Amino acid sequence: MSTNLIPFQFEAFPIRVVMIDSQPWWVAADVCAALEIANNRDALTRLDDDEKGVASTDTLGGKQEMAVINEPGLYSLILGSRKPEAKKFKRWVTHDVIPSIRKTGSYSVPNAPDFALPKTKAEALFLAAEQARIIEEQEAILTEQEPKVLLYDQLADSDGLIRFPNLLGMLKGKTGQDYKMADLKLFLRKAGMMCWQKELEPTVKAIDSGWFAVRYEDRTYDGVIHKVPEWAVTPKGFIAIWNVVAQPQRRYGQSSTQSALLTAANAAQQEGVRRIADESQRTYNATELGQQMTPPLSAIMVNRQLNIAGLIRKEFGDWLPTDAAEGLCELTDVSGRRHSNGTQVKQIKWFKRVLERLNPGGLKEAA
Repeated sequence: MSTNLIPFQFEAFPIRVVMIDSQPWWVAADVCAALEIANNRDALTRLDDDEKGVASTDTLGGKQEMAVINEPGLYSLILGSRKPEAKKFKRWVTHDVIPSIRKTGSYSVPNAPDFALPKTKAEALFLAAEQARIIEEQEAILTEQEPKVLLYDQLADSDGLIRFPNLLGMLKGKTGQDYKMADLKLFLRKAGMMCWQKELEPTVKAIDSGWFAVRYEDRTYDGVIHKVPEWAVTPKGFIAIWNVVAQPQRRYGQSSTQSALLTAANAAQQEGVRRIADESQRTYNATELGQQMTPPLSAIMVNRQLNIAGLIRKEFGDWLPTDAAEGLCELTDVSGRRHSNGTQVKQIKWFKRVLERLNPGGLKEAA
């Protein structure tokens, strides 16, 4: 596709943009030069296929093909750089170019000639409708890319991974909603990102997708420093999580200023109401679970029944949930208890609905 270049200037670097199907694509070589990325080809191989392409442009020497990247690809390159230039470049994009999109629906070039004014009422109405359409499309792009800009601001001086408490804090700060860790875990599990039966452990699919990575924290036990592994969220994972729990949803037929926002906290409030009505969301340890049975059973007998039902297995002296227990329990930390190697002692907490697998019809009536 042949396109015309729109010139920009970032400090000493010319930055060229081409519009393809009303969407901006940036010349990859220009972006890499501004970010001081020496190996353009290597940088492009790290982008997804839908973040890069080739455009044919008209130059003084004739038509020329050049590698281009769209806005997701642009932010991916910015996030992948830890050089000071990346932060300056990001600020230029978000404070100069992006506001221009919000205001006009297109990339405005300084001192560019004005478009011809409409001569008739029909032309004016057509141009107004077309301008509104373009602005809506560009706002959709900005909404999609906003979390990447936020993420870069938060992680510019970090190792590039987000701990779950920090993730919760960022989502609270951005949405103004009172997220709880339990709400976040619930949504991640429903989205297939976290295991139901394990505490803050990603699913295989989420790990393979590059959404989570292991980081090591220094913890001191008995005067000895241990490297304790814990899962953290990658930049790619943050975008995926954002899309699940915090991205605004547009209702059909409404403008951007009239769109109703469906946030994770809104859904969490609805979920909280359901929890009050549905006691099955409360969790119980083996002793508490046995007290809900008729007749009551000891924790030993409860674990025996769970084992016979194929819901738990014993490994190195500890009971662990099996795959068949997914959705029936949670694996939680036991406060103040650790194994000799410094790892956290875990405890299985069961939802009441597991009793249907052990003692159908034998639930104890609530007092």
